[in-house]
Amino acid sequence: MEDFKKFTNETLINRCYTGFARDDDFYSFVHGNTLSKYKKNNQRDKEQTNLVTTSYLKNHYYKIQKKFNEFDKNELIFNNPTNKKIFFSIDDTSYKLSGGCSKKIEIIKKNTVTIKTNCLWLRPLIFSYKKEYFDVHHS
Repeated sequence: MEDFKKFTNETLINRCYTGFARDDDFYSFVHGNTLSKYKKNNQRDKEQTNLVTTSYLKNHYYKIQKKFNEFDKNELIFNNPTNKKIFFSIDDTSYKLSGGCSKKIEIIKKNTVTIKTNCLWLRPLIFSYKKEYFDVHHS
């Protein structure tokens, strides 16, 4: 019984896999990549947020390891896991993203993508299209 009590006080995390299909064909699966909110089993009425940090003084740089110009079209889906406004740029274009919101940015015929942001671990989901096929993954 003591083991069960100890287990039920812990935090359980499920980042499930989600399948995406184009024209109901050839599913591509990706798992969740950022913990944004959770509830502890022994405090289910209290939601924990802002697990990912932001900074007004420090920027983080991420270069996605992918050749985007090999695809017809790419979409980057950014999710803000905090309740604060975050700022980021892709190459020379700047964006703002309110707390808990998402933004889709289309990338066409760029070789590589570099992200500059005040949010730690701002890793987008990536949808890449080539003819009738597509793939989804996180950076």
